[in-house]
Amino acid sequence: MSEIKTDKCVFCGQDTGIPTNTPINKRKHYVVGCGQLCRICSARIKFEHNAEQDMSEEELEHLLNITKLD
Repeated sequence: MSEIKTDKCVFCGQDTGIPTNTPINKRKHYVVGCGQLCRICSARIKFEHNAEQDMSEEELEHLLNITKLD
């Protein structure tokens, strides 16, 4: 039996519990261009992204910057 791989949060590195093969339009807390966030980090940056809502340039730039921090 194979183990199901799950994505890690691009911000904190914690396991999100979301299988890597889940389509992005079926995920919560997924940000196109950045990746999967956990529920806590998504709330921390005060942004909930869904397929019907586009991120502003400022929000995307902010998220890209914080995901690059070590």
